[in-house]
Parts: sequence; structure tokens; C-alpha cells
Amino acid sequence: MPVGKEDIELTAFLCCIWAVVAGVLFTRFIWRDHAVKKELALCHRNENKDAERALSKAMAVSSRKLPVNVCVCGSIDIPMGLGLFHKWIYLPDEKFAKEELYYIMMHEYTHFCNRDGVVKLLTMLFCCVFWWNPAVYILKKDVSQILEIKCDVYATQSFTKKERLEYLLTILRVLKGNPAPGNSPSPLTATGLISRTKGDNTKERFELIMKAANQVKWKYQAILLSCSMVLLVLSYSFVLQPAFDPPVEDIFTDESTVEWDSEDVYILQHSDMTYSLVLGNGEKCPISDPVLQFYIDAGTTIRKE
Repeated sequence: MPVGKEDIELTAFLCCIWAVVAGVLFTRFIWRDHAVKKELALCHRNENKDAERALSKAMAVSSRKLPVNVCVCGSIDIPMGLGLFHKWIYLPDEKFAKEELYYIMMHEYTHFCNRDGVVKLLTMLFCCVFWWNPAVYILKKDVSQILEIKCDVYATQSFTKKERLEYLLTILRVLKGNPAPGNSPSPLTATGLISRTKGDNTKERFELIMKAANQVKWKYQAILLSCSMVLLVLSYSFVLQPAFDPPVEDIFTDESTVEWDSEDVYILQHSDMTYSLVLGNGEKCPISDPVLQFYIDAGTTIRKE
């Protein structure tokens, strides 16, 4: 059925809604992220020598050497890493033991080595563009959990069982800490040691950390890749694909152009064994053998003169 001007206008209206909502979500994301980063930047002068030494120790055992800084911030209640070009690790204004600082630094530095901040940024942009697709919100939650598990696995892959237990106790100690009064929200691209949001699957992380690292590393790499591929396929299943016939003025370019319906057309066999295509208006158009075979294959009826 031909799609009229009203249908095209409706499609354009829906596209406008998509663009407006995507623009609003993207603007809100940029504004919130910038506002929180600006607040955290005020804490860059708050040094912690023990944390700096722990960070140097974590960097020494890593195969990658990245420029990372650490500071203390009183407006947060969980350690977090933030920054794509200027990387910072932010610690809450609490007293941590030297061993706890080492495990925190190892966790956040591993996030930077794995480029998890880039993954979270791309996930947020994906959610802004495909906001109408419910699958992206499931992906957003699953990606955060998978990134944390992958980070735990990489950070503890050379740990002894005793060190993995101490690593878990550090996470538990942060988790049981009291939320800071009036604390500001974390940047959406930050990688935290834990999450205080409802439904955080910390128990799953504990169970996997106690397993041998090489047993689960490949598994979660495959899961992350599979989730990305499935989401990509699902997103296209929701894309609006408007179908419409071209405008009439683009078809009837001159008076010699004739419109016909296949149901009103038949092939007329003449007495001299030549053939004509008879259109719905009675007009006869001689056809050659190759064209004749095409219409026969298309199911056009043949009538004798």
C-alpha cells in the first residue's frame, strides 16, 4: 500500500522525538559528568603519602606503566578511578591500612590498564543514542558488573589464596563503611571499588575471586563480547524502517509513461505466433521472446487472439 504524505510526516516526527530525547540525554550526561569532575578536581591537592607509595607498588608489579595520580576527597565514600587522559584515583577521607591501600590501588590501576573507563563511556553514549531500546539498560548494568569481575580477576591473578582473601576483606571493609553525609554522585564513567546501588552483585565477585584467576578470565571476556554482539543485533531489530513508494511525479515523468497492475495484464498470442502485452487500458505492447519468458515466469496469463 502506498504511504502518503501523512505517513512520511509521522516518520519525520518520530525521528525528531528520537533526536530530541537523545540530545537531552547526551547533554545531561555531559553536564553531570563535568559538574562532578569539577568538584573532584578541587581535591587534587589533598595528598596521601601512604596511598602514593601503595600506588607505586601496584604500578611496579603491572606490565603497563601509566601516569596515574592519587588524592583524598571528603565528598566520596568509596575509592574510585576517573579520567581518560588525566587519570586520578580518589580515596574517601578515611584511615586505611597500608595493605588495604595497596589492594585498592591495585584494583583501580587495573581498571585503567584495562581501559574500563573507555568502555563505560561508550556504553553511556550507546544508551543515549538507543534510549528507546530496553536492551541497552540491561547492558549498562551487566557491563558494569562484568568490568568489575574482569578487573578483580586481572588484579588478583598473581595473588596467593591469602592475598585474595585480604583483597576481599578490603572490599568488605569499604562496603560496610557508612555513606558520607551529603556525598556527591559518582561520575557515570568512574570505576569504583564497589557500588552502593541496590542490586550490586558483590557476592558473585567474592565467589569468583576465590577461584583460580585463569579459570574465569576467558569466561568473562567471552561474556562481555557476547553481550556486546547480542545487544548490537537486538538494537537493529528495534530500528524504525519506514517503507514508502516513491512520489508519483518521480514515476510519471512524461505522457508516454503508463501505469499498470499485474492483475490487469495478460499476454496476447497472435495468429503469426508473435506476442503482445495487453495493459489494463487495452493498449498493446509488442514483446520479444526474452521478455515473453520473463512474463511467463512471473505467472502472467496467455490468451490467444
